[in-house]
Amino acid sequence: SYVRRMGALFTLREQLNFLMIHRQHGSVVGCCGFTRTQWEFRQFEIGFWLATQETGKGLMTEACHALVRFAESELKATKITLRCDAENEKSR
Repeated sequence: SYVRRMGALFTLREQLNFLMIHRQHGSVVGCCGFTRTQWEFRQFEIGFWLATQETGKGLMTEACHALVRFAESELKATKITLRCDAENEKSR
């Protein structure tokens, strides 16, 4: 149901989410993408989640860098935002 919902939001251009698949065992370990989009201004907000056992390995940092590169080169972004709860030390 999650994949169907994300597919519908992608089709509507409301969210552009990408599942993060572990290179070695092929399981889903997270998701990242553009959760708030303002196409008319080319502004995007990055959202993400990561499985607890995968934190601290640099995976989300790598994924966010890739999203920024994608937004700049392919979406011609004028603004990219990433917010997190200040209390969430791992996200921060």
